Amino acid sequence: MKTHRNILIISFIIGIISLPFLIFLDRGKIYEIMLALLTSSIISFLLELPNYFSLKNDNKSKLYASLYSAKSHAYFLINNIENMKDNNITLFDKFYSQNINNISMDLNILETYDKDYYFFKSKNEQISYLKRNLKSSWQNINLASLKFSISFAKLKMGKIQKNENEMIFIPEIENEINLILEACKKFMKAIDDTTSLVFTKKQLENWISDNIVLENNELNSKVTKI
Repeated sequence: MKTHRNILIISFIIGIISLPFLIFLDRGKIYEIMLALLTSSIISFLLELPNYFSLKNDNKSKLYASLYSAKSHAYFLINNIENMKDNNITLFDKFYSQNINNISMDLNILETYDKDYYFFKSKNEQISYLKRNLKSSWQNINLASLKFSISFAKLKMGKIQKNENEMIFIPEIENEINLILEACKKFMKAIDDTTSLVFTKKQLENWISDNIVLENNELNSKVTKI
């Protein structure tokens, strides 16, 4: 973004500087030089403008899509856990893997968001901070899941040694499950906080609508449970 933006700014400035010479001069070498500069600056500006807006829209879409996808996968993990709680389903290790890996991929896509997207350095630094904050929130989910796996392995090993039924249910490992839930909810809040700071008004309107769809899907899942 920075390179494209600089080309637009330089082209614009050259055009503005050369314009007075063309107004006050009728002919001569200076007139011809300024006319050439004005012509080339206009061409450069017009050629670069579509590239700039295309890149800008690509980054806006990337930001929105990666955040929404990451929040959706956190939602899905929460719903999965709540479904297991409601139905007292037998647990298996690494049930969370797909969701957590998907969130990680979403955040990796977010990392490709142009670090010079904004004109002001302070705004770009804010985006960098928010990306680090989201990565840290994801790490909390990852660590909570690893803690679950460790406790799950210990619990299962203990049952094997005692020749007990190896099946494990949520009440036996509820603290670890609740840690994953808490980490997911905080991650989702971190995403919402991020959107309130960086999204445009139009993006926020779309975000509200899309989140209603997400919540309705969750409600529908609960209502249709047998």
